[in-house]
Amino acid sequence: MINLGNCEALLSKSCSLACSNCNHASAITKPRFLDPLSMERDLAKLSTVVHFGLHCLQGGEPLLNKRLLEFMDIQERSGIADRYAILTNGTLLDRMPDE
Repeated sequence: MINLGNCEALLSKSCSLACSNCNHASAITKPRFLDPLSMERDLAKLSTVVHFGLHCLQGGEPLLNKRLLEFMDIQERSGIADRYAILTNGTLLDRMPDE
């Protein structure tokens, strides 16, 4: 098993902000969202050969992906990492379900 530091999954190319220095070009690209089945398939394959210290859901703005809770379940079930996180700008936190 290969042990590595961090792995990131981009749930959204869209963002709730339009920062000119965005390294994902979210302000100028068409909205695109990752499909949960794609991430589930990829993590299942990856988890057979690699383990990460951290697996992070991010974007753009990951909270724009309507299937966020599914992604959270998938990443944890995969066992791909020791810890799990979401990187957000926080502007949509008040709209998130309690779960």
